[in-house]
Amino acid sequence: MSIQTCFSLANAAVACAILESISGLDTVMGHRPVSSRLITIRLRAVPFNITIVQAYAPTSDYDYNKVEEFYDQLQNVIDQTPKKDILVV
Repeated sequence: MSIQTCFSLANAAVACAILESISGLDTVMGHRPVSSRLITIRLRAVPFNITIVQAYAPTSDYDYNKVEEFYDQLQNVIDQTPKKDILVV
């Protein structure tokens, strides 16, 4: 992922900048921008791999359906995370 792609996902810009700085390391197993509010990175570690989910949650001022959509996406990301990984949200 290029830094330009990262910044097009404005809410995930910080996570993308971190990805750009460590993406060449053998530690990074993969990363996935899920939406403008969610991005994941999977890191190789011992004894367990680590999956980090960066989330920019909508506030209670948002429409109920938008908030529910966000939490449905977050749950989907959590469900797709390998069960042996350490999960950090």
